[in-house]
Amino acid sequence: MKNFDFELEPGKELKEKKFKKNNPEISVITPYYNGKKYIEQTVKSVLNQTYPYFEMLIIDDGSTDEESLKKLEEIEKLDERITVIHKQNEGLSATRDYGASKASKNTKYFMFIDDDDLVEPTFLECAYWTLETNKDASWAYSDSLGFDGQKYTWNKWFDSEKMKKINDLVVLALIRKEAYFEVNGYELREKAVNEDWNFWLKLIAKGRYPVHMSFYGEWYRRKEQGELARATQNRKRALEIINNTSKTVKKRVTAIQYPKKDYKYELLDEKKSEILVPEKNNNGKINILMIFPWMVTGGADKFNLELVKRLNKDEFNIVIILTEPNVNNLRQEFEQYSTVYDLTSFLNQENWLSFVNYIMEKEQINLIFNTNSTFGYSILPYLKAKNPTIPILDYVHMEE
Repeated sequence: MKNFDFELEPGKELKEKKFKKNNPEISVITPYYNGKKYIEQTVKSVLNQTYPYFEMLIIDDGSTDEESLKKLEEIEKLDERITVIHKQNEGLSATRDYGASKASKNTKYFMFIDDDDLVEPTFLECAYWTLETNKDASWAYSDSLGFDGQKYTWNKWFDSEKMKKINDLVVLALIRKEAYFEVNGYELREKAVNEDWNFWLKLIAKGRYPVHMSFYGEWYRRKEQGELARATQNRKRALEIINNTSKTVKKRVTAIQYPKKDYKYELLDEKKSEILVPEKNNNGKINILMIFPWMVTGGADKFNLELVKRLNKDEFNIVIILTEPNVNNLRQEFEQYSTVYDLTSFLNQENWLSFVNYIMEKEQINLIFNTNSTFGYSILPYLKAKNPTIPILDYVHMEE
C-alpha cells in the first residue's frame, strides 16, 4: 500500500463556486469556542464540497477571546450559506443540540463537524447519495484519518457489540434528522464525557444502524488538549455514562458496509430518484468523465495519472468514476487534478447507472473516456443512445 500523504489536508484554499443557489438539503453544524486557529480551514473544507446544497451554522459557545470573535465575523462573510449564532457557554453537547434547533426546517440531514476537523470534498455528496439509496439507514460515515498531534488511518469494520466497549467512530457523519430527534439529540449537559460515543449508542439502542463508506473522508485533529484528551482525564465519569447507555442496547444491529463482499450484476436503475441535482454555472471548460476500474500502481494507472496531470486545468474539468475496490492510496494523487468517486465505496450496484446519469447532468459532461472497466463497457451502448452528441472513447488500455 502506498503511504498516505498527510500533507494533503483539505481546506487549505477555497475553490471557486460552481453552482447556482438552491434550498439546502443538509444542515452543517459546527460548535465553536475560541477556535480562531483552525476554523477557517474547517469552513473552507466544507465550502469546497462537491454537493453545494447545504447551510452551515457555526454556533459560538460563549467564546471569550476577542480575536476568535473577530475571526467569526470574517468567516461569516466568506459565503452566504454561513450563519454565525452566539450563545452562552454550555459545552459541546448543548451547543450541537442548540444548532440542530436553529437549523432550517426543510433540510433532511444534519452533519456535525467540530471547529478544528476537516472533511474531504466528496464526503457530503457520497453520504447524501448513500442515505438516499439506503432509506432505512440512519447515518453515514466514512473511514477517517488522525492528523496533527497523531497521524494514522482508521478503517474499522462496524460492530455494534464492540461499540459498547470501544468507540470506533468520530463525530463527523451525515445523520437523518428524524433519527437525531428520535433519541433527543446529544442530551448530555456535562462536559468532556465522550458525548459523541454516547450518541451513537443511543441510536444503536433504538435499532438504528449506519452506512459505513470505505474511503477516507474525515480528518480528525488529534490535539493534546482537545475534547478527547479532556474526556480521557475525566475517564471515570465518562465511562459511567457510557456503561449506563450500553446497558440499553439489547440487540445487535447490522450496518451496511462498503465495499460489499457479494457484489452482483443487478438490474441497473437509471433514475436519480429524489436526488436534487445541483445546477452548475457554465465554466467554459471541457468537462470529461473518465471511467476506470481502480487506481493501483500498475503501468496503465500511472499513465492515466500522467494524462490527467497534463490536461490544462484552465481548459478541462475532470471527473473520475471507479468501479472496482481500490487497494492503495494512488487516489490521493489523482484527486489533486480531478474529482474522484469510487462507486464500490458508497453505492449499491443497482444505483451506479443513476449516479453516472447524475454526474453527466451535474457536471455537463462533454466527453467520456472508458478504459478497462467492465461496468463501463456494459453501459456504453446506453450512454451512446442517451447522449448521441457526446464523443465516447473506449480503450482496453489508455496507453493505446
